[in-house]
Amino acid sequence: MFHRKVISQALETLKGEWADCFHRVILRLKEDPRTAGMRNLVYLKHKDVIPYLPIYLAPRELADALIDCLKAGHG
Repeated sequence: MFHRKVISQALETLKGEWADCFHRVILRLKEDPRTAGMRNLVYLKHKDVIPYLPIYLAPRELADALIDCLKAGHG
């Protein structure tokens, strides 16, 4: 799957807490039915914004914010 390859490359550059947090966000996005049909876009956008996202938010909150942003047309 293209989207898994893209995000895996981005995650490989992260260390420690950052890697753990964003790995959990990816798992959350993978399981979320709202991403069906747009997973490539979700993962591509997530890869782009990782450096700007706060890790103090729960993975669920980060995943929700990313999905909401894409659905609102801000992606």
